[in-house]
Amino acid sequence: MVCDRCKELVINALKKTSIDYVKVNLGELIIEDAITREQFEQLRELLKKSGLELLDNQQNKHVEILLNTIEDLVNFPEKKLKKSNEDFLSAKFNKNYASLNTMFSEIECVSIEKYIDELKVTRIKEMLTYNELNINEIAKIMHFRNVAHLSKHFKSLTGLTPAYFKQLRSIIPYFPCCN
Repeated sequence: MVCDRCKELVINALKKTSIDYVKVNLGELIIEDAITREQFEQLRELLKKSGLELLDNQQNKHVEILLNTIEDLVNFPEKKLKKSNEDFLSAKFNKNYASLNTMFSEIECVSIEKYIDELKVTRIKEMLTYNELNINEIAKIMHFRNVAHLSKHFKSLTGLTPAYFKQLRSIIPYFPCCN
């Protein structure tokens, strides 16, 4: 839910399904009592017709764990995987990668691969800014085949080469929270 109109749509759907609620906020729904699976599905269908999606807490928990796992993969690259990210995540969550990606995309509005790419670029920006490692060392740490592969990846997401980014950062400070 992103607006008051969305809240109104949710409230109307709750009334139609005879579900008592405590609070409806943007992105959050607190119901008074437990509901049946039938009510849940009915509410989900009504919201879907309005262009909204009802997610259960289990999905949110899975995605939160998935986010933390992905962040660990990127922020602690010294833990080199013996498998691809897809195989690692599938094995860790005992789920097909496609279904993990679908669930992740529904909640985060970005694919797992795109999220990993964005995190990697943020991490590379930090490494370039701290100026402790050269680009070759960063490429090795972040598991790129070579500097050219890192540079192509970095440029495709930022529009800048790593060398140019490093040059800019010597003039303009970089704050990771502001990408």
